[in-house]
Amino acid sequence: MNSRQKEILQAQLNNEKQVLKELQQVFKQAIKDCSVNISQLSTRTDMENIQAIIYQQQYQNAIRAQLETALAQLQSGEYATISDYLTRCYQNGYVGAIYDISGQGIPLIVPIDQNAVLKALQIDSKLSKSLYDRLGEDVKKLKTSIRAEVSRGVSNGSSWNEIGEKISLGMNSTIDMFGFNKAKNNSIRIARTEGHRIQNQSAMDAQEAAKKKGADVLKQWCAALDGNTRPAHAQADGQIKELDEYFIVGGEKMKAPGIGGSAANVCNCRCALLQRARWALDDKELDILKERAEYFGLDKSKDFEEYKAKYLGISEEEKKLEKDSNSSKIKRGQLDTGYNGKIPDDKLDEYNKKAFEQIKLDTGYSEKEATDFHNSLLQYFGGDYEAILLGETESAQIIKTGIAKMPAYDGSIYRGMTFSNKDIKQFADLRKGDILPRKGIIESWTSNERAAISFGGAREYERSTVILECIDNQTGVGVQHISKYGNREAEVLSSADYEVIEVVIENKYEYLSKHKELLYFPDDLEEEGKAMKENIVCRIRVKEKN
Repeated sequence: MNSRQKEILQAQLNNEKQVLKELQQVFKQAIKDCSVNISQLSTRTDMENIQAIIYQQQYQNAIRAQLETALAQLQSGEYATISDYLTRCYQNGYVGAIYDISGQGIPLIVPIDQNAVLKALQIDSKLSKSLYDRLGEDVKKLKTSIRAEVSRGVSNGSSWNEIGEKISLGMNSTIDMFGFNKAKNNSIRIARTEGHRIQNQSAMDAQEAAKKKGADVLKQWCAALDGNTRPAHAQADGQIKELDEYFIVGGEKMKAPGIGGSAANVCNCRCALLQRARWALDDKELDILKERAEYFGLDKSKDFEEYKAKYLGISEEEKKLEKDSNSSKIKRGQLDTGYNGKIPDDKLDEYNKKAFEQIKLDTGYSEKEATDFHNSLLQYFGGDYEAILLGETESAQIIKTGIAKMPAYDGSIYRGMTFSNKDIKQFADLRKGDILPRKGIIESWTSNERAAISFGGAREYERSTVILECIDNQTGVGVQHISKYGNREAEVLSSADYEVIEVVIENKYEYLSKHKELLYFPDDLEEEGKAMKENIVCRIRVKEKN
């Protein structure tokens, strides 16, 4: 482990030490709140002969309300503390990896992808429920056990002060009467295990980003190697793998410490993921990177914390530069598939091979990168649409990165959707300057207006229709030469945000009266007119948001 890697590890340990201290304070405050809130009931001036009326329901409800308040604050305090810690873990892991690679002679600047942060913190979590709900399970048990103690105190004739004192003692007791220490220890375990996973996931994200910039980076397993280290982890120490390969740890395949294994290999793991640069940049590329690092002052950082502060600021500037470069992407029309409509099944293998070669040509990807991108697109076209659309899979990120490297479609693009009258309000209520609602990180458009109208259900007389038109597409990528549906759908993939230029709304009867070619039968206007008039066609013109 080199000096920079030790520096990063120390920063991560300091981060963990800080969160453990904060969690201790959160629980200490909860103990105080519970006992003080209960004791305060004895000072109320509206309660004469308190022991005589302590059995009354309204006063028992009062004590429950006091406890609910104190323990709700405990749960929200736990969540805020751990959530902030996990975000810092991602930043430390990502920037730390770049800092280390820079120390090995490759001074890269690659912005943090916020979608990757979201994926690491929420989608890839090993918790059975969301962080907030998982912490709430322990708090719920605390509420139940403390309420039972209050009931016992009431039935024994104890005063509020006595009840409050006993609860306070029970919370501080090593016997753990109410499960308070268990809840505290669970929150610490969750913070440690999730934080460790996220630190290593972010390091892998940084390694992948560095490789895409041309740095040939390997990953290495580094075990703590002390009396508490698992034997399997000690044996894994020093393993060096390609970024897409697995470490073998105790017979299990793991992408990194804390990632991919069973609980026995993951919980409370302290191993680190390191990076090793296997030089692959030529002198000219290296000089450019060094000039950029010098310009931003990264080469003059005295330690990791100063480097991180500078790097996180630069990342925002880099994102803007990347966005500006996207606006000047090479443009072209849809590539000819050689077929009219959907590709015949017996021609798909040949068609996919041709599409694969075009992907390599357009993106500059290696054989493996192009294979991952192509396979992800085939998943998207072939049925895993919803999960990828929402960014819930690794394939979603691969597609988003891949289409950013491809030429943009030259022309207007369209999108059609069908809704009930209730659901269409999210579009019908839009005004000029509003941002178009979006469902996920990738959206499917089309270069064929007629296909969009069809997808929009213009012929579904009992439902409403939205038809979007983006004039002068800038970043959406035509992929009809990759999709098996070819020019039948003329698909365009986009991850851009869109700003509303104009909204035109008319009922479906009015719209179809002007577009009779869309009717199933000429007399549908007369026979289905009532249903048509109860539904609308909402046409929205948009432009990519700057």
